[in-house]
Amino acid sequence: MFQLDISESTMRRRLRKAGLNSCIAAQKPYLTDRQKRQRLEFAPAHEQWSVTDWGEVVFTDESTFCSKLDQQRKAWRPYNCR
Repeated sequence: MFQLDISESTMRRRLRKAGLNSCIAAQKPYLTDRQKRQRLEFAPAHEQWSVTDWGEVVFTDESTFCSKLDQQRKAWRPYNCR
């Protein structure tokens, strides 16, 4: 993003000196309370559906897959923040 002529270790040192700490960024919840409620209402309403009924449904769940182990986003925050 920025082309700075300093090393990574110097950058980290300067950020820490400024009172910032590297931590894993907070993630948004996957489902809102409304979405959770809707799912809980949907399940019993469709409990008696047959295999034929479900055969007419197109599922469009969105999933994310990571191919690397270290895919966590990092954030620099002041100490004792969050």
